[in-house]
Amino acid sequence: MLELLDQGWFGSVVGILGLALAVIGLRAYRASKASPYPRCHLDGFRLARGVDEDLAAGVKIVFRGEDIPRVTVTRAFLWNDGNATLLGAQIVPEDPVRFEFPGEDRILEARVAVSTRSVNKVSVKIQERTPHVALLDFDFLDPMDGVRIEFVHTSKERIPRVRGTIRGVPRGVVATYVRTSTEFSQAHAHVLDQVGAGLWGVIFSLAACAVFIAILPAHDLGRIVNAFPGTAADKRDLRMMIKFFGFVGAIMLLAPLILPHIQRRLSCPVYPRSLDRDVDVPASNPGSS
Repeated sequence: MLELLDQGWFGSVVGILGLALAVIGLRAYRASKASPYPRCHLDGFRLARGVDEDLAAGVKIVFRGEDIPRVTVTRAFLWNDGNATLLGAQIVPEDPVRFEFPGEDRILEARVAVSTRSVNKVSVKIQERTPHVALLDFDFLDPMDGVRIEFVHTSKERIPRVRGTIRGVPRGVVATYVRTSTEFSQAHAHVLDQVGAGLWGVIFSLAACAVFIAILPAHDLGRIVNAFPGTAADKRDLRMMIKFFGFVGAIMLLAPLILPHIQRRLSCPVYPRSLDRDVDVPASNPGSS
C-alpha cells in the first residue's frame, strides 16, 4: 500500500477523480432544487469617439442632430440558466430589473436583437427622465429561454450595472463579463502592489527549488534523503513529503499562467448559442418613466 502511495501518478489520479466527483455532486444537487436562475453575460466595444478624446480637431459625432462625445456598443445576453420558469410578474415594481450606465451618460438606442422564443415577450425600454437607465420586462422565461439585448450609448464604461429585485430569486440577475487584456494586467499589477514583488520572488524561488528537488533522478533524490538521520520509514516519509511539496510548487509556478484563463472561462458562461445569430429587430424609443 505504501509503495502505491509513493507512486507519483497516484496523487494525480486521486485529485482528478475527486474533482470529477465534486462536479457530478454539484450538478446533482443543483438539479434536485427546482429554481430559476437569471443570468446576464455582458460585453462591449467602443465604436467611435469625439474630439474630447484627442482626435483631430474638427471631428465630431452627431446623433439625431446632437453632438455626442462617443459611441459605445454593449451586448447583454440574458437567459434563465435554472430549471424552473421565471415569471415577469416576479419582478418587484418598486425595484424593477434594469441596466444602469453612469448618470452623466445616455443610452441612445436599446433593442432586443435576438430572442429564443417570441412568446417570451421580452422588451427593453429607455427611461425618458433617466436616459442612462433601461428597464427590462418579459412575460416568462423557461429554462434556457433568453434574449440578446443591444445598447448604443455614450458611456466610457462598456459594462452597465444590472440591478433589480425578483421575488423568489434573492440574488437577482447574476451578471458576468469578459475582462479585456488591459483590465487583467491592471488586476495583476494591483495584486503585486498589495503583496509585494519581493515576497512573490521568494515564494516562486522556493517553489522552483521544491520542483527541482522532486524531479531529481531516484538515486540523486536517495542521496539527499539518506543524508538525514532516521529509520527507513522516516526516510520513506521524507521522500513522499518532498514529492508532495514538489507537486505544490509546480502548481504555484503554473498558477500565474493558468488562473487568468480559468477566470476568463468562468466569466463567460454558456448562454443559448442561438442568441449569436444576426436578426434585425427595430430599436426601442425612449419611453416615459
